[in-house]
Amino acid sequence: MSKSRSYHSDWDTYVDNWEFYSTLEPNNRNSADLVYPGDEWGTKKEWNRITNTYIKPYLPKNSTGIAVEIGQGAGKYTLRIVDSVSKIVCFDVSKKFIEIARSKLKDHIEQGTVFLEFLDLHNCYEIRDRLKEHDLIGKVDLFYSIASMQHVEFHTLFAYFINAAICLKSGGHMVITVASCTNDDGFERLLKEIPWCYGGNRPSHQFYFLSKDIIWYCLERLGFEVVRHEEDRDILFVARKTQKTEEKIKEAQAVYAELVDAVVKVDVQTNKEGIDLRDLVSNLTIRLEAAEADREARLEVIERQEKDFSVRLQEIEDDRAARIEIIKRQEKNFVEKMQEIEADRAARLEVIKDVCNKLEFFENECARLQDETKRLSTLKGFLKDFARRKLSRWYKTNREQV
Repeated sequence: MSKSRSYHSDWDTYVDNWEFYSTLEPNNRNSADLVYPGDEWGTKKEWNRITNTYIKPYLPKNSTGIAVEIGQGAGKYTLRIVDSVSKIVCFDVSKKFIEIARSKLKDHIEQGTVFLEFLDLHNCYEIRDRLKEHDLIGKVDLFYSIASMQHVEFHTLFAYFINAAICLKSGGHMVITVASCTNDDGFERLLKEIPWCYGGNRPSHQFYFLSKDIIWYCLERLGFEVVRHEEDRDILFVARKTQKTEEKIKEAQAVYAELVDAVVKVDVQTNKEGIDLRDLVSNLTIRLEAAEADREARLEVIERQEKDFSVRLQEIEDDRAARIEIIKRQEKNFVEKMQEIEADRAARLEVIKDVCNKLEFFENECARLQDETKRLSTLKGFLKDFARRKLSRWYKTNREQV
């Protein structure tokens, strides 16, 4: 899998394929009230709670405050506080999200209350530089980012801390959500992300897990004071800029100032050597178009195969239906034949029963005749004996006469 991904392309892709990605979000999966990308992250009740507890309390009560938002997405938090500020500058890495926010916040943009800025992520001071153009250095009341910084690696996140420290007025507040794996829900999220994020293949969508110890230490090193926080799956904290912040920021900047200058020099040298970023973009565009053409060709092949498969499946289904019909007919014939056999068997049993009855009658008659024969035989013997005795007496009586 290619690793040439970026925050820009990943989140633009997310917006383009939002209907699919929204079904993967466990909290709001398949909710009916999802309208814009980002609606799948949390609920209206939770958004209102965070707004009323962690954002509005750190803005001036007279709606004259100035706010900076990182990762406004479709602008759900922006809309919730826009009437509580005189100006809000929103930064995002996704042009697609900015387009949606521009449509939702059109009236406020035209009134000069909302400004949308694209983060190109080439200059770690780009937020400071853009706010300098708005004349807001040291004038910002609230610098916040809700449900976005979980997806930002720590170098970039810490650069946002520094930019916040530079742009906030003394006593201003920074409100940020970060990912934590030092609680049960966060640790479970870490485990679930292993197959998805192994090898760094999801640099933008993955969570970058931290802990309170890390965040608190780094905020202290920048002179911030944590005044409020909560921890569920993520850590949501409020940090106040103190008098120590200016000094701490100078100390931190001194460490990497030379590197920042070196990066700028490399960019300048790159331009001198004729390495035009537009040419690079053009080449990448050509390669992307070729890849898209290849993708479309492959999709066409897949569609043909799917069509052939559907035809074959229909043929198999028709053949199956025909076979089932034959089996049903055979079953009907078999039932009828069995009924005929059963009827014939019943008839034969009746015949056999009749024969058995007659045999029983004949046996009884034979027994009776045998008894009669025995009596006749006895009578015959008796008669013979009687006749012999009679004849003998007659002979004796009449012998002298004879």
